[in-house]
Amino acid sequence: MKKKNQLWSITLLIVLLCITGTKAYAYDIMATNDDGITIYYDWTNNHTELAVSRGEYFITEENTGTVAIPEYVTYQDATYPVTSIGRAAFYSCRGLKGVTIPNSVVTIGEDAFCFTGLESVIIPNSVTTIGNRAFYICSDLSSVTMSESVATIGGWAFAQCPSIKSITIPNSIEVIGQCAFQGCDGLKSVTFHCKEIGGWFAGLSNIREVVIGEEVTAIGGTAFYNFYQMTNVDIPNSVTSIGSRAFKDCKGLTNIVIPGGVTSIGEQAFQDCSQLTSVTIPDGVTSIGKETFEGCEKLTNAIISNNVVSIGERAFANCSSLTSVVIPPSVTSIDNGAFYFCISMTSLTIPNSVTSIGENSFIGCNAINDLRVPVTDYSAFCNNGFVSLIWQRIGKWIKLIDDEGLEIKDITIPEDVTHICAYAFSGCSGLTSVTFPNSVSSIGDNAFWGCSGLTSLSIPNSVSSIGDNAFYQCHGLTSLLIPNSVEAIGYGSFYGCPLKNVVIKSCNTTCNSSFSYNTYEHATLYVPAGKLMDAFDSDWDVFYDIREIALNPSELSPSSAYLMMNMHDYNFAVYDGVGDKVVSVESLYDVEEDNPDCSWQIVKEDGKYYLYSIGAHKYASITDSGELFLSSAPIAINIKESENGILLGDNLEKTWGFVLNEKVQAGSVFVGIEEPSISDAAQSKIISLGGCYINEPLKGVNIIRMNNGKTMKVVVK
Repeated sequence: MKKKNQLWSITLLIVLLCITGTKAYAYDIMATNDDGITIYYDWTNNHTELAVSRGEYFITEENTGTVAIPEYVTYQDATYPVTSIGRAAFYSCRGLKGVTIPNSVVTIGEDAFCFTGLESVIIPNSVTTIGNRAFYICSDLSSVTMSESVATIGGWAFAQCPSIKSITIPNSIEVIGQCAFQGCDGLKSVTFHCKEIGGWFAGLSNIREVVIGEEVTAIGGTAFYNFYQMTNVDIPNSVTSIGSRAFKDCKGLTNIVIPGGVTSIGEQAFQDCSQLTSVTIPDGVTSIGKETFEGCEKLTNAIISNNVVSIGERAFANCSSLTSVVIPPSVTSIDNGAFYFCISMTSLTIPNSVTSIGENSFIGCNAINDLRVPVTDYSAFCNNGFVSLIWQRIGKWIKLIDDEGLEIKDITIPEDVTHICAYAFSGCSGLTSVTFPNSVSSIGDNAFWGCSGLTSLSIPNSVSSIGDNAFYQCHGLTSLLIPNSVEAIGYGSFYGCPLKNVVIKSCNTTCNSSFSYNTYEHATLYVPAGKLMDAFDSDWDVFYDIREIALNPSELSPSSAYLMMNMHDYNFAVYDGVGDKVVSVESLYDVEEDNPDCSWQIVKEDGKYYLYSIGAHKYASITDSGELFLSSAPIAINIKESENGILLGDNLEKTWGFVLNEKVQAGSVFVGIEEPSISDAAQSKIISLGGCYINEPLKGVNIIRMNNGKTMKVVVK
C-alpha cells in the first residue's frame, strides 16, 4: 500500500509540473557567484570536483545576460574546483549572451551551450576537450578564441554557427569530430597551427583566406574543398603530403606553389581548380594520382619532376589550355585518359621508359602535330591502348617521330603484346607496314584507323578478333588474308580500303558489314578449296566474285591448271614470254585467265614434286632467295604446307595459294599425262547447290561460274 501511495505522489507531481510549466533539474548543490547568479553543480571525481549542471540560466530571449563561472566554489566550509561544464548545462538558454569559463575547466560537455544566444566565447588554456554539439546552433556566436590546450573538438561542436567570421585551429589539436564546423557559412578566414589539416571546413565556400602555419605537416583529404573564393594560399615547407580532394573545386585559386618537401599528392587534389595557371610537381613526388589536375581549364604549364614514375587516370584530363608537357624518362606508366581532351597540346614526347599507356590517354588532343615515341618498344601503345590523338580531326594526321626526329614508317610489335587496344595507332598516316607477333590475339576498335600509308598487312594465325573500324580508310591496302584463327571481323573494319584480293582460310569467320560496297562489287574473294558452297551460305556471300584457292598440297589436283598467288604480296605469277623470267601482277583483273602464261601445274612423280609453267612449257626452279626461274629440265622442288599456304622451297616469303583455272587444261611431260593444251571450253558452268555440274539451272538455288571467271548465285522459282 505504501508503494502505491508513492507512485501516485510521483504521478501527481509530474501532472502539476506539466500544468504549471515549472521545470525541475537534478543537481547536487547550488551556489551563487559574485554577480548574484545561482549556478547548479554536480559532484565529480569522488566529491572532490564540481561540474556545472543543468539549470535555468536566462531561459528567454527577453531575459538576457552573462554568466561568470567561478574557478572555485565554497560549500560547507570547503573549497572545490570547477573542472567541467556538464552535458546540456546551458542548453537552450537563448538569453545567455556571454560566458566566462575559468582556467580550472578541463572539459566542456556535450550540448553544453547548444541553442544559446552566445555572441563570443574564449576557451581558456585549461580546456582539453570540447564535446559533441557543445556550441551547436549558436546563431549569434561571432567570435571564438581557442587556447593552445584544446586537443579534441567533438562532432558538430560548432556546427550551424553562421556568424563566426574567423577561427584558429591550435597546435594542440589531435581530433576534430565529424561536421564540427558544418554550416558555419559566415567563415571568411581560418588559421591552422595543427600538425594535420582535416576536412573540417569542406564545402564552406565563403572562406577567402587560409593561413597554414609552419607546424602543419599534412594537408588532409577535402581540407579546402570548394573554397572557390580563395585565390591564393601559401603552403609552408613543413608540409609533406597533400590529400585527396584537398583543393578540389577551388575555382578562384590562380596560383599555388607545392613545396619541395611534398612526397605525395592524392587523387583529385586540385581537380576543377579552373583558374590555376601553372604547377610544378616537386622531386619528392613519385606518382600523380587519379584526376589530380582534371578540369584545370586555364593550366598552361605543368612541370613534372624526374622522379615521377606514374601519371594516374585522367590526371590532366580536360586541361584545355595545356600547350605542352614534358614527360620525364622516369615515367613508366600513363593511365587511362591521363591527358584526355587537352585540346591545346601541340607536341608530345613519350620517353623510352614508358611501358604502358592507358586507353583514351590522349584522345581529343587534336592540336598535336608531332608525336615522339620510343623506337624500340611499342608494347605501351599496344597492350594498353595508345589512343588516337586526332580521331575527330579531318584532313590532318599524326606523325610518329623517333628520337632523331625522323618519321617512323615501319613498326614491329614486340613478342609480349597480346592485344592491340582501341585507337592504338589510329591516324598514323605515315605508317607503311606493321609486323605482328604470334602472341597477338585481338586487334581493337579503330586500332589502325586512318593509317592511309599502310601498304601491307600480315595478320598472324593467333588473332581471333578484329574490332570495329580497325583498318578503316587504310587507302594503301589492296590485298588481304584472313587466317582461320579469326572468328569475327567487326563493323567497318576494312571500310574504305581499295581491296582487290581478299583471302579467307575459313568460311566460319563472321563479318558484319566489314567491307565497303566497292570491295564487295570489285574485289575477288578467295575461299579454301571445296568451300565455295560454304561461302555462299555464310556472311561472305555479299561478294560478287568468289573463287576457290588451294592452301595446302592435298587440295591440288595433278591434272588441273592453277593461277598461282603469292600469299605475302597477293600478286600472281606470270610468264611474260621473254626468256625464263617470271613476273608478277597485282590482281586477277590484270591477267587473262584463258592465257596459259598465267597457269601452273604441280605434279608429283616418284615422291617428288615438280612445278610446271603451262604457257612456257618449262619447269620452274626456285632460288635460295625464293625467286622463280624457268628451266627446260625437270627440277624437283620442296613443297609443304605452311601457315598461310603452300611453301615452295624453303623461303617463307614465297608462300603460294593456287586458284583453279578452268579455262586452261593442264597436262605434263611425265609418262601417262598428256601435254598441256588450250581449252576451248568457253561456256559458263552451272553448279547445283549440291556442288555438281549440271547442264541447265534447276529450280531453287544455282551457282553459275561465268566465262570471265566470276561466280554468281541464281534462284529459279
